[in-house]
Amino acid sequence: MIKKNSNNVLKKELVYFLLHSESNRKSYVKIGKSDSETGVVARLKGCQTGNPIKLILLGYFEGSEAEWQSQFHYANVRGEWFDYNRIKHIISQLNLKVPKNILKEFKEDKIAKLNKKIIELRDKIEEDRERYSYDRENLKAYCQEEIEQIGKHEDDIAQIDGLEGAKLKEAYNKWAVEHTEEGWYAFQRCSEASRNHRKEALKNMSHIEKIINFIHKGTSNKWHGGQEIRYVEAKGSFIDFFNGVVNPGEYYIMVGEYQNGYSLESGYSIYKMFVNFMNSRRDNSKASKKQIESFKDYLDAKKIKHKENCSVDITKKIETSSLKDIIDDFKNDIDKELGILYFDDNLCQWRNKENERSLETYLKQKQLKEKVVLENERHYD
Repeated sequence: MIKKNSNNVLKKELVYFLLHSESNRKSYVKIGKSDSETGVVARLKGCQTGNPIKLILLGYFEGSEAEWQSQFHYANVRGEWFDYNRIKHIISQLNLKVPKNILKEFKEDKIAKLNKKIIELRDKIEEDRERYSYDRENLKAYCQEEIEQIGKHEDDIAQIDGLEGAKLKEAYNKWAVEHTEEGWYAFQRCSEASRNHRKEALKNMSHIEKIINFIHKGTSNKWHGGQEIRYVEAKGSFIDFFNGVVNPGEYYIMVGEYQNGYSLESGYSIYKMFVNFMNSRRDNSKASKKQIESFKDYLDAKKIKHKENCSVDITKKIETSSLKDIIDDFKNDIDKELGILYFDDNLCQWRNKENERSLETYLKQKQLKEKVVLENERHYD
């Protein structure tokens, strides 16, 4: 994201993600900002000073620090630090850039560690030579395992040394998320699911557009007016309506404003839900006698009136009843949030202020009515 400074000069803002992770402990990620790649590296080194745990720069992109911190407000621990486990499934989908010198250090560090292992193995072979000097014929057999490990490490060094560009960044990303088991599995799941969903979404793009138009406008006609819904390319990273990540250069279904809408993966999920829903309606209309009887028993238990032996009315009532259950669940959550539904510790039960007010009003009206009737009776007497 480009912002203006105090002199009204355009200034670039880079949002970076810094991981603090220990095995068997909670993991935290710092979401900060800088105006340059050099500044991002400086922030990493500054945070590392005085910290005994190695911090990992997951990467950065152009954006707004305030927007991304606000996006993850529910996972905030303190200041710019957030609970990584609560937002890892989103961060693992972001297409983050990694500074070249960080990638270079990563490469050199990996090779240095492998070389150290090779030196340790060669020292062990020398020890074995001295220990089994009396049995020169079988010496190679004693050292075979170490020789094989040296060969494997040398192959790994050659492979890492040959990594450049995107391949090196991919290796770095895998290493970074491996520091938390949850992060690694989230990364693997997101990568695989995204590839499959994107492929299917592109195949069904026209259907997805019609369904999203229907959801937002009540019609599949995209020229009907209302919010603009179209297939566009993202210029920056953002989170869609379903908490899916859209990265720069990826296509998404825009709804109304720029950087507002559905990723291809989310669009495909909506398409699948719609198809499943329509299939379930079709299946209900062709329900067997046994299913109809089961539906009838359910409606009778709920004391919902229906036409006897009319399968169309029974299945329609089942759908309406199911919809009411869903709405009631939402209403309960909203009532709890607003304090309308609250738990009474003295009575050890949930109470509803609205229902109690209605009951109180009813009782007052009943008392008033009884009073009027009583006064009328006295008057006539």
